[in-house]
Amino acid sequence: MKKAGVKTALLLAGAFFVSAVAALDARAEQAQDVEVLLDGCTLTAGQLEDIKLTVLAVKDIFVTELEGRGRVVENPVIKILGKEEYAACRARLPHITCGSNFYIFETHEVVIPYVEGREWPLMRADIFHEVGHAFTQKYLSRRLPDWLSEGLAWYFSRTHGAPGSVTVAPGGSNFMAKEWLETNTARDLVRDILPGGKWNSNSKRDFWFYALPQWSLAYFLMETPRSRGILLDFVDKINSGRPSVRALDLVYPGGAQGLARDWAAWVALPQKSHHYGRPDPAAHVDKAGSSVTTRFYHRVEPQTPPPGPVETAVRVVNSLSGIVYSPEGAAVLINDDIGRVGDEVFGGKIVEITPDSVIVQFADERREYHTGEVLP
Repeated sequence: MKKAGVKTALLLAGAFFVSAVAALDARAEQAQDVEVLLDGCTLTAGQLEDIKLTVLAVKDIFVTELEGRGRVVENPVIKILGKEEYAACRARLPHITCGSNFYIFETHEVVIPYVEGREWPLMRADIFHEVGHAFTQKYLSRRLPDWLSEGLAWYFSRTHGAPGSVTVAPGGSNFMAKEWLETNTARDLVRDILPGGKWNSNSKRDFWFYALPQWSLAYFLMETPRSRGILLDFVDKINSGRPSVRALDLVYPGGAQGLARDWAAWVALPQKSHHYGRPDPAAHVDKAGSSVTTRFYHRVEPQTPPPGPVETAVRVVNSLSGIVYSPEGAAVLINDDIGRVGDEVFGGKIVEITPDSVIVQFADERREYHTGEVLP
């Protein structure tokens, strides 16, 4: 149900210096802010805390492992809009033709539509996918080939931040890469994926062929300090105008063919989550070594009634995150676990997977689930 007239902003704020002498320090300190605008909708306290911690986590990974130039990196503003507010926003942005979630480069804003009943694990993945685009497009490159741009966004969407640590989970990316390699080869990757051509996200065939390997490729390139260094060298070549495959030939041992071979061999290995040790965001330490103490609070606009009672924690759900379907095989992604026909899930057995649903047989009945629904 739409919460009419409610506009809530959250601010994770550091001190603000007003003197001209401290202007540079003030800009760096303001860059630690995490601002979320809720218009026509509400989130729980636990969900808001998750956003705060994970935006800082994504930024920490980006600044420490990828940016590395000492620039002030500002967090994007995150706008989560109710149905009418989202429609009005899209009407003001006719030049944006991408999917329902998007990033606005000019204003450094992430826009997410609030869908009543949508489970939090799916919504948070959408938020941090776009946050990943925000950091990479604003501070890395707007010329990234599609496989790396979308792959890094997927990578950051798997981030979970907590005081003292940051984890990026592979989810189903490795399983899906194995599925792709059952019917395609490293040569197909070099010929069709690595050049960076656009693909139709609404086409099941395109999704199966293009999306599956790119998520795993980004995970592969973020695996070690050496591979991250190669990724940055690749970005430098892209920014200087080199085509994607030519840039890989210049920076990767064995060129694009070498990357394809190494990636295919890596996919066959067991994959583990990436862990990054970080200080508590409440005492963020900047590059100069000075501590920036931050506060997290609700800011309610004047003449706006405060939101109703909120929960204090995020409910854990078993959510059907996605369906991968092709004539060669089908699988479902439930939370971070992969399931196929015959597998047992939550007391039932998967008996059929279609392009749009999964059917689970329980002791007394069959139930059909669609993407985004909660399993028992």
